[in-house]
Amino acid sequence: MTESGWIIPGENESNHTHTKLGKLEAELTHNPGYFSIKPYNQAYDDGSYLQGWYDGVGRKLSLFVREADGSQSPLNVIDLFGSEVWHQGNLPIESGTFTPSFLISRGDKPTYQHQSGSYYRVGNLVHFSVKITLSQHIVFTPYVVFITDLPFACDSSLVLPSVGVGFYNNVNLQDETLSCLFTDNISNTLTLYAVHTANSTAQTLTWDKILDTFEIWVSGTYAI
Repeated sequence: MTESGWIIPGENESNHTHTKLGKLEAELTHNPGYFSIKPYNQAYDDGSYLQGWYDGVGRKLSLFVREADGSQSPLNVIDLFGSEVWHQGNLPIESGTFTPSFLISRGDKPTYQHQSGSYYRVGNLVHFSVKITLSQHIVFTPYVVFITDLPFACDSSLVLPSVGVGFYNNVNLQDETLSCLFTDNISNTLTLYAVHTANSTAQTLTWDKILDTFEIWVSGTYAI
């Protein structure tokens, strides 16, 4: 199966693979160590080839282009249909936590019983979840309710963000449900809305409708 891309054992070929486009030489060393993947003529027309190394302790694989002069360049990965899925190494995969909070336009700071947020990022796409619970309602003014301090600023010009309210409690609504959207002029902030169930009209949620121990769970996906 020398044209299938499988590693070929025996006959001094244990470090080689084959493809229909030509022979690829991959010299793998024990971690941590470097390996090289070269075309059948040992280098591309510009003298470059693919090189990388594997850190066995950190379980980290790094790939890059080794130029003819010995310098390193970022690697671009193209899928089968020609779409670029990795440009100049810009495809980080990470996860983490953050502390969301309510933003009040006049600067008041409520007290909290619970604040938690988590996110998972792949490239420029972020999925997040938020849970906030107040310990005491301190604002009785008709200021708009915002959720802020998301982990990254939203770029709605790339992908239209999607946000949903999963659960809420202790809010004074009359035939309404809660919804939220990214705030136009504050890129890491959500605006809460009260949507009337009869005609789907929406108005921004204000603090005079919030009760003690107000709780809300929100999740969504957006581009950065």
